[in-house]
Amino acid sequence: MLIATYALEFVSGTEKSMWQTGSVLRALKDLVVMGEVERLHDPYNSIVEVGRWRWKSDSAPSLAHLKAQAEALGVGVQQSCLV
Repeated sequence: MLIATYALEFVSGTEKSMWQTGSVLRALKDLVVMGEVERLHDPYNSIVEVGRWRWKSDSAPSLAHLKAQAEALGVGVQQSCLV
């Protein structure tokens, strides 16, 4: 989804995999260690299953709080139908 959203292009599949592992996956693993998110998928079955992650409810800010923070920084906010 990030790749399509930001129109990222990669020279090879290896480059794409390195980007995913180095940026997205590393950040998610760090958030797991910090207790902010939890993994909903089996990490040993990644070939068959897409990775799924969830903010832990006790650490996740409300959508209203996130919207207020974004607007305070001058970031445009729009509601998505994706839930």
